[in-house]
Amino acid sequence: MKFKKTTVASSIILAVLAAQTGFASAQQMIKDDNPSIQSDFMVEAAGNIINLTQSAPLGNAIGNEAILMQEGDFNGQSITIIGDANIVEADQFGSDNVIYGDITGDENSVVIYQDGIENDAEIVIEGSVNEVEISQVGDGGPFGFIFNRSINDITGDGNVLIVDQGDGGNWANNSINGFDNEVEITQTEDWHESYISSLVGDGNEVEVSQAGYYNIASFSEITGNDNEVYLESDGEYNRIYGYVFGDDNSVEFEQSGDDNYAQLGLFEGSDSTAEITQIGTFNDAQIDNLGDDNDYEITQIGNDNIGYAGATGFYNDFSVFQNGDLNLASTVNFDGFYNEVTLSQEGDENTLLAEAGVGEDGPSGFYADDNIIDASQVGNQNDAVIRLGGSTPSNFNTLDVAQTGDLNIIDLLIDGSDNTIDIMQEGNDNWVVGEETLAMTITGDGMSLSISQVGNDNLVTGSMSGSGGSISVTQIGDYNVASITQQ
Repeated sequence: MKFKKTTVASSIILAVLAAQTGFASAQQMIKDDNPSIQSDFMVEAAGNIINLTQSAPLGNAIGNEAILMQEGDFNGQSITIIGDANIVEADQFGSDNVIYGDITGDENSVVIYQDGIENDAEIVIEGSVNEVEISQVGDGGPFGFIFNRSINDITGDGNVLIVDQGDGGNWANNSINGFDNEVEITQTEDWHESYISSLVGDGNEVEVSQAGYYNIASFSEITGNDNEVYLESDGEYNRIYGYVFGDDNSVEFEQSGDDNYAQLGLFEGSDSTAEITQIGTFNDAQIDNLGDDNDYEITQIGNDNIGYAGATGFYNDFSVFQNGDLNLASTVNFDGFYNEVTLSQEGDENTLLAEAGVGEDGPSGFYADDNIIDASQVGNQNDAVIRLGGSTPSNFNTLDVAQTGDLNIIDLLIDGSDNTIDIMQEGNDNWVVGEETLAMTITGDGMSLSISQVGNDNLVTGSMSGSGGSISVTQIGDYNVASITQQ
């Protein structure tokens, strides 16, 4: 019996990916439930307490220097630095220790080292060209427990923050407001969570590297221009989220392991680049955009992956590549012009969905003209679904679809004029049809349709309505059927 596959609409894909947001919301609750370390200071520091206050005139070339060290449990250090060019080194050895630092000024250096479990460090910086390095080293523990915490709030320009957390369950939350700041977070093994709760300003760089089996890297808001965020997870059950607002932003994801989920969410702005790379199984990827001149790229290698890229804007480039079986790849260009879309899948029982100018947007509808869509599938029982035009026709598009293998389906629904469609199928029992395997429908003037099938038992059925159109169907093999109606 001929293999049939139900066509998949973009709304289904969005619903599948939206379901993942419940997990994100749960993790947001975890983050929000962590109290401020500053408010915990006197309560948690039941052992020894050091209160250090250093004040130096602004503009000093050489400021004050302090070296602090505590051994034992439930110790606390409160550090207040006012002025420029101060140096602070704070060490704690033991468990349940607390460090709180408040730094006001420029070109200060703070180095914090905590060795133990359930240690807390919070640093608040207001100034420029400050350097803060936090190291937390602790042992692992029961599944799902958060041990060491690092909270950092930076306001100013040219600051450098480095957070290094060792084995166990560590948690880092960072907020940056300013220009040309650098944040580097390293977490290794087991249960880690890293958050960029806010990044406001231009020219900031954030790099997060995680290794373990249950990591979360989240950047909830990036506002500004020319910011770069790079996240890498090595392990299982990794989650990455994000929201970007601004221009000339660059975001890159890379995950290696199982059950990974990467979501950029809706990001607004121009000239942005978002890249997601996942190697493993059961991966999900989503990219949304509202802006111009953006580039997206999703690469997934593994099984049961879902890839999605959406756009509302101009001059966007999409590229989706998946290698494996039972994958779903989708690009939805709701509104825009001169976009280039490339989708490639290798494996069996994959579904590919490319849409332009679909959906409803009041009486005017969506517009998507002069787009280039290049889609290829290699394998068996694959389905390629192409939708051009909705309530408003989509015109002057170039569509190139190639399938290699057996029992593949190309599903076409085209509404617009002066579109060029080139289809190539190589294999047996392949179909070129329409929605729900009914006849394909092409509507518009000046259309060019070229279909080539090489193999046996292939089928082409559909209709083209409009003036000035041309149809070319070539079938090489036995027991092929072609039924085309032109009106």
